[in-house]
Amino acid sequence: MAGGGGKVACAAWIRRREDKATRVFAVHGRPSPPALEVLGFDSGSCSLSEEPLARIVLGEDPDDAPLAVAVHPTGDELVCTTAKGCRLFKLIFEEFTVRFIESKAPAIESVGLQKCVAFSTDGAKFAIGGEDGHLRIFHWPSMKVLLDEPNAHKSFRDMDIRLGQVKQYFSLTD
Repeated sequence: MAGGGGKVACAAWIRRREDKATRVFAVHGRPSPPALEVLGFDSGSCSLSEEPLARIVLGEDPDDAPLAVAVHPTGDELVCTTAKGCRLFKLIFEEFTVRFIESKAPAIESVGLQKCVAFSTDGAKFAIGGEDGHLRIFHWPSMKVLLDEPNAHKSFRDMDIRLGQVKQYFSLTD
Protein backbone atom coordinates (compact mmCIF):
# COMPACT_ATOMS: atom_id res chain seq x y z
CA MET A 1 0.00 0.00 0.00
CA ALA A 2 1.22 3.51 -0.84
CA GLY A 3 2.62 5.76 1.85
CA GLY A 4 3.91 3.05 4.13
CA GLY A 5 0.79 0.95 4.58
CA GLY A 6 -1.83 1.05 7.28
CA LYS A 7 -5.48 1.97 7.32
CA VAL A 8 -6.83 4.83 5.18
CA ALA A 9 -9.66 6.74 6.87
CA CYS A 10 -10.72 9.01 3.99
CA ALA A 11 -9.56 10.03 0.53
CA ALA A 12 -10.19 12.45 -2.34
CA TRP A 13 -8.78 13.21 -5.78
CA ILE A 14 -6.82 16.38 -6.55
CA ARG A 15 -6.92 17.50 -10.17
CA ARG A 16 -4.43 20.14 -11.31
CA ARG A 17 -4.37 21.80 -14.73
CA GLU A 18 -0.78 22.45 -15.69
CA ASP A 19 0.41 23.40 -19.19
CA LYS A 20 -2.75 22.09 -20.90
CA ALA A 21 -2.42 18.72 -19.17
CA THR A 22 -4.28 17.49 -16.14
CA ARG A 23 -2.22 15.87 -13.41
CA VAL A 24 -4.09 13.80 -10.84
CA PHE A 25 -3.09 13.26 -7.25
CA ALA A 26 -4.79 11.61 -4.30
CA VAL A 27 -4.98 12.88 -0.75
CA HIS A 28 -5.84 10.50 2.04
CA GLY A 29 -6.04 10.56 5.78
CA ARG A 30 -4.60 8.01 8.17
CA PRO A 31 -5.85 7.50 11.72
CA SER A 32 -2.60 6.43 13.37
CA PRO A 33 -0.71 8.64 13.67
CA PRO A 34 -3.33 11.16 12.52
CA ALA A 35 -1.97 12.45 9.20
CA LEU A 36 -2.75 13.56 5.66
CA GLU A 37 -0.69 12.41 2.68
CA VAL A 38 -0.62 13.45 -0.99
CA LEU A 39 0.27 10.75 -3.49
CA GLY A 40 0.97 11.02 -7.21
CA PHE A 41 -1.23 9.06 -9.62
CA ASP A 42 0.22 7.35 -12.69
CA SER A 43 -2.53 7.02 -15.31
CA GLY A 44 -0.42 4.60 -17.38
CA SER A 45 -0.18 1.97 -14.66
CA CYS A 46 -3.34 3.16 -12.87
CA SER A 47 -1.49 3.26 -9.57
CA LEU A 48 -0.57 5.60 -6.75
CA SER A 49 3.02 6.42 -5.90
CA GLU A 50 4.64 4.27 -3.21
CA GLU A 51 5.94 7.25 -1.25
CA PRO A 52 3.89 10.35 -0.43
CA LEU A 53 4.79 13.63 -2.11
CA ALA A 54 3.71 15.39 1.07
CA ARG A 55 2.73 14.37 4.58
CA ILE A 56 1.44 16.37 7.52
CA VAL A 57 0.83 14.95 10.98
CA LEU A 58 -2.36 16.42 12.43
CA GLY A 59 -1.58 15.71 16.08
CA GLU A 60 -1.12 12.86 18.51
CA ASP A 61 -4.61 12.63 19.98
CA PRO A 62 -7.04 10.10 18.42
CA ASP A 63 -9.49 13.03 18.03
CA ASP A 64 -7.00 14.55 15.54
CA ALA A 65 -7.58 11.65 13.13
CA PRO A 66 -9.04 12.67 9.75
CA LEU A 67 -12.63 11.56 9.16
CA ALA A 68 -13.39 13.15 5.80
CA VAL A 69 -11.61 15.31 3.25
CA ALA A 70 -12.80 17.59 0.45
CA VAL A 71 -10.57 19.19 -2.17
CA HIS A 72 -11.46 22.51 -3.81
CA PRO A 73 -11.90 22.09 -7.60
CA THR A 74 -8.77 24.19 -8.24
CA GLY A 75 -6.71 21.66 -6.27
CA ASP A 76 -5.20 24.50 -4.23
CA GLU A 77 -7.05 23.94 -0.94
CA LEU A 78 -8.55 21.12 1.06
CA VAL A 79 -10.66 20.78 4.17
CA CYS A 80 -10.14 17.87 6.54
CA THR A 81 -12.59 17.00 9.30
CA THR A 82 -11.63 15.56 12.67
CA ALA A 83 -13.61 14.92 15.85
CA LYS A 84 -12.49 18.39 16.96
CA GLY A 85 -13.77 20.25 13.87
CA CYS A 86 -12.55 21.19 10.40
CA ARG A 87 -9.05 22.18 9.34
CA LEU A 88 -8.21 24.10 6.17
CA PHE A 89 -4.97 23.54 4.26
CA LYS A 90 -3.49 25.27 1.24
CA LEU A 91 -1.59 22.98 -1.11
CA ILE A 92 1.55 24.40 -2.69
CA PHE A 93 2.63 22.40 -5.74
CA GLU A 94 6.28 22.77 -6.67
CA GLU A 95 8.24 20.97 -9.35
CA PHE A 96 8.54 17.59 -7.62
CA THR A 97 6.96 18.22 -4.22
CA VAL A 98 3.81 19.38 -2.52
CA ARG A 99 3.59 21.36 0.71
CA PHE A 100 0.71 21.70 3.18
CA ILE A 101 0.16 25.11 4.76
CA GLU A 102 -2.53 25.25 7.43
CA SER A 103 -4.84 28.25 7.17
CA LYS A 104 -7.31 29.72 9.62
CA ALA A 105 -11.02 29.21 8.93
CA PRO A 106 -12.79 30.29 12.15
CA ALA A 107 -16.28 29.61 10.74
CA ILE A 108 -15.56 25.86 10.52
CA GLU A 109 -12.79 25.20 13.06
CA SER A 110 -15.01 24.64 16.11
CA VAL A 111 -18.11 23.09 14.53
CA GLY A 112 -17.47 19.67 16.05
CA LEU A 113 -17.74 16.29 14.38
CA GLN A 114 -18.54 16.64 10.66
CA LYS A 115 -18.91 13.43 8.70
CA CYS A 116 -19.43 15.02 5.29
CA VAL A 117 -17.72 17.89 3.51
CA ALA A 118 -18.11 18.92 -0.13
CA PHE A 119 -17.29 21.72 -2.54
CA SER A 120 -19.57 22.63 -5.43
CA THR A 121 -18.16 21.87 -8.86
CA ASP A 122 -17.50 25.58 -9.46
CA GLY A 123 -15.83 25.95 -6.04
CA ALA A 124 -18.15 28.78 -4.96
CA LYS A 125 -19.97 26.79 -2.25
CA PHE A 126 -18.75 24.62 0.59
CA ALA A 127 -21.04 22.41 2.68
CA ILE A 128 -20.55 20.46 5.89
CA GLY A 129 -22.89 17.93 7.44
CA GLY A 130 -22.58 16.90 11.05
CA GLU A 131 -23.18 13.62 12.77
CA ASP A 132 -25.91 15.50 14.64
CA GLY A 133 -27.77 16.31 11.37
CA HIS A 134 -26.63 19.95 11.29
CA LEU A 135 -26.14 21.23 7.72
CA ARG A 136 -24.14 24.36 6.90
CA ILE A 137 -23.50 25.81 3.45
CA PHE A 138 -20.98 28.62 3.00
CA HIS A 139 -19.96 30.87 0.14
CA TRP A 140 -16.30 30.10 -0.63
CA PRO A 141 -13.84 31.63 0.21
CA SER A 142 -15.61 34.39 2.19
CA MET A 143 -17.23 31.79 4.50
CA LYS A 144 -20.44 33.82 4.49
CA VAL A 145 -23.18 31.51 5.76
CA LEU A 146 -25.75 30.72 3.06
CA LEU A 147 -27.64 28.05 5.02
CA ASP A 148 -27.47 26.99 8.66
CA GLU A 149 -30.00 24.26 9.35
CA PRO A 150 -29.49 22.53 12.74
CA ASN A 151 -32.09 19.79 12.08
CA ALA A 152 -31.64 19.12 8.36
CA HIS A 153 -31.39 15.36 8.83
CA LYS A 154 -30.80 12.67 11.48
CA SER A 155 -27.19 12.17 10.40
CA PHE A 156 -25.10 12.66 7.28
CA ARG A 157 -23.27 9.85 5.53
CA ASP A 158 -22.77 11.35 2.08
CA MET A 159 -23.22 14.73 0.45
CA ASP A 160 -23.14 16.20 -3.02
CA ILE A 161 -23.49 19.87 -3.95
CA ARG A 162 -25.38 20.60 -7.13
CA LEU A 163 -25.60 23.94 -8.87
CA GLY A 164 -29.00 25.60 -8.59
CA GLN A 165 -31.06 26.64 -5.61
CA VAL A 166 -29.72 26.27 -2.09
CA LYS A 167 -32.33 23.68 -1.16
CA GLN A 168 -31.06 21.55 -4.07
CA TYR A 169 -27.38 21.75 -3.10
CA PHE A 170 -27.32 18.52 -1.16
CA SER A 171 -28.54 14.99 -1.32
CA LEU A 172 -28.81 12.86 1.79
CA THR A 173 -28.81 9.17 2.49
CA ASP A 174 -29.96 7.33 5.60
